[in-house]
Formats: sequence, C-alpha cells, structure tokens
Amino acid sequence: MAVTVTDFSIPTPYKVIHDTDVSNTAVENATGTAGTLHAIEVAHGNYVGYLKLYDTTAATAGTTVPVMILFMPGNADFTLHIPDGYAFSNGISYAFTQTAGVAGTAYGDNGSNAVIMRLVTT
Repeated sequence: MAVTVTDFSIPTPYKVIHDTDVSNTAVENATGTAGTLHAIEVAHGNYVGYLKLYDTTAATAGTTVPVMILFMPGNADFTLHIPDGYAFSNGISYAFTQTAGVAGTAYGDNGSNAVIMRLVTT
C-alpha cells in the first residue's frame, strides 16, 4: 500500500489522499487530523467490494463501525462528490472489503486490478 497526501502549492485548503493499493487492512487517520471529505474516486477494475469509511484515528475492518459503506460494482469506476462535505471529527480512516456490513472483512485476490482511491479533503 502506498498512501500519499498532497497539499496544493496555491493557497487552498484542499488535500488529495492517493492510495494505490487499498485493502481490508484499514488505513488509519489518513489525514493526520479531523477533516471534511469532499470527493471520493475509486478505480477497482472488475473487483466488486465495499469501501468503508471510519471517523476514527484507529480503525479495524470487521470491528470498528464505519460511518459510510459504499458499494463498488464490478467493471465500473466510482466517483462521489459531496458538495457541502462530510465532516470527520476524529480522523479519516478507510478499508476495502468484499463483504458488506460492519463485520465484513473478506478480501480475495483481485489479480492485477489493484484498488486505487483518491479522497479530496479539507
């Protein structure tokens, strides 16, 4: 997993979090602070699954209750814009699993189709 957080060189409050291999191992507190989520973009090839977002600095897929679970259909990239944003008061953590619900943790082999995600936050 390679996670990078990019600040812009122009005066703007936005950051882009780019993860090139999202999995069922939760990325904890990706922003390093509380923040507001404004957009999500996921490329996942033919892999069907669920993006789970947590408002916490320490998340565990299958145990921690997500604030959002988003279904990702196969063979279709996913984009969600949140015009007014969604506030995370603790931190933005996330994971990607093949099974829905809080308890879902399965993550099978998706071949050469890595799950790639970008989050736009403030």
